[in-house]
Amino acid sequence: MKNNKTEERESIREKVARKTSWLTPAALILLVVAFAVSLFKSH
Repeated sequence: MKNNKTEERESIREKVARKTSWLTPAALILLVVAFAVSLFKSH
């Protein structure tokens, strides 16, 4: 039983790691785009 639970936790961690690894660069790009838009609007 313990082995099954640890394996499930590992799989969940892997899924979360994949999502975060994909979301982090996307969030950075969104921040850069928002910053650029604010700069253009100010000018």
